Amino acid sequence: MLKPQLHQISQSTKTLIPWSSTRSFISGEILASFPINILNKNLRQNQKKNFRVHYNAANSTKAVLSSTEKSTSVKAVITVQKTVGGTNLSLTRGLDDIGDLLGKTLLLWIVAAELDPKTGIKKPSIKTFAHRGRDVEGYTQYEADFVIPEDFGEVGAVLVQNEHHKEMYVKNIVIDGFPHGIVNITCDSWVHSKFDDPEERIFFTNKSYLPSQTPSAIKRLRGKELVILRGDGIGQRKKFERVYDYDVYNDIGDPDASDDTKRPVLGGNEFPYPRRCRTGGPRSEKGTPDASIYMTHLKSWFKDVEFARQTLAGLNPYSIRLVTEWPLKSKLDPEIYGPPESAITKELIELEIAGFMTVEE
Repeated sequence: MLKPQLHQISQSTKTLIPWSSTRSFISGEILASFPINILNKNLRQNQKKNFRVHYNAANSTKAVLSSTEKSTSVKAVITVQKTVGGTNLSLTRGLDDIGDLLGKTLLLWIVAAELDPKTGIKKPSIKTFAHRGRDVEGYTQYEADFVIPEDFGEVGAVLVQNEHHKEMYVKNIVIDGFPHGIVNITCDSWVHSKFDDPEERIFFTNKSYLPSQTPSAIKRLRGKELVILRGDGIGQRKKFERVYDYDVYNDIGDPDASDDTKRPVLGGNEFPYPRRCRTGGPRSEKGTPDASIYMTHLKSWFKDVEFARQTLAGLNPYSIRLVTEWPLKSKLDPEIYGPPESAITKELIELEIAGFMTVEE
């Protein structure tokens, strides 16, 4: 005859069961012990209860109710700026809309500021998906709910992975629910798609630290972010990369074609000129006497818009004037120079500024 003993916080109760000792039993929150085949229905109705199951040599099963750690529920609101550019009926847009409906647009990790004092390694990050919320004045808000353990400590950063097929502009992240107050994270940055680069974006909290007082886990993340921004100076730059690496204008000629198309390097000692962002294009076979880094092929200049972009990236920004009327019109004599209406349209401008704002704004 089995004599199972039920343990409670304030008392102990013994219940005698007139069944064979070869049959298993379960003891838990139901305050009694019964054969497993009788309790199957009740157990299915209580699947959400937290049990740990242990097996002993006698093939009997004992379930012990596990203790629940203290935790805090917080809510993160991610503000994403809408882009303009008309209707997009592409396949990727449809997949992104489905992801929004399924609540899998942004994947977030909350990272602790300090390392685990017991192990010396970083604490496990809290991970969850953000689902689309409401639209507010040109912005879309995404919401995510986190359950933070009591010993998690102060928030140091948030990792963001964009599940869309195109980049999105994240304005800020606000986390509310902590006992010490709201955590604000200013982003103001484009977040690349995970299909371009699976590496998560790191956004740190607005709290400033002196170098000697920076939390240990934050130091590691800041070091990683610095390496990403510096780059390694190798290979060709990709569109989604954020490397701040500069170079001289050594790609304005084509010495491989002939000596007549060879051009000097702008930005060196002989011809000082503002630097441009490094692109890492393929090197010229002949090279130039002024530089030996690389030379981009002449076909990059085939389009007038590319020539205009590179020109404006130099000295011309100093002479740019504010647009005071729209559409643009020339004040030159139309009999000599043709129609005064500009070929620059609203659609072209919004395409070049990547939907950041409208022409009217």
